Amino acid sequence: IAAYDKCSGNYDDIIDEVFPGYQHPYKIAEYYAKYQKNKDAKILDICCGSGWGGLGLKKVGFNNFYGVDGSEGMLEKAKEKNIYKELHKEFIYPDKPLQCYPANTFDGAIGSGCFRRNHLGTANLPGLFDLLKSEAVFCGACMGECLTDCSNMDGFREWFHEQAKQGKIEILLDEKLPNYMDKIDGWIIICKKN
Repeated sequence: IAAYDKCSGNYDDIIDEVFPGYQHPYKIAEYYAKYQKNKDAKILDICCGSGWGGLGLKKVGFNNFYGVDGSEGMLEKAKEKNIYKELHKEFIYPDKPLQCYPANTFDGAIGSGCFRRNHLGTANLPGLFDLLKSEAVFCGACMGECLTDCSNMDGFREWFHEQAKQGKIEILLDEKLPNYMDKIDGWIIICKKN
């Protein structure tokens, strides 16, 4: 978190420099819009950072989204974009629900860059799903290498398939995402909570 706070003032510039043409939050939002048809849906942008995910959601027609992130500096950058209904500073712990929102609050959630090494992983999913209403659409995306090389991501895809087997969710999309980020392939899972 301290690293994000430290670079938050020029984070967007750093991303533009390191990943020219950075588009993955926009791609993820486009995928999400194919399955979340309600443009007024109350959507949580998980680990919203400086607001790239919110910009992606806005670009595809959503306007009722909320952000949560552990970095105060990044939230300040997101606030400057003036697109979120609310922003909350909270660290998202594994196996614990968020404190800033009660269960069954959101019609959807999107995590376009938070599922990765030293960030969120499989153990964070139950707490995030508690925030979702029935029929909510969830989207999680990650770099493909994270599914095999990041211990916090062990069993990520399997968790979704187990939830589907138990009738708790319906998997709408589970596939490789070519050129997820700067020629690095990723993976995307979109599901609906039952």
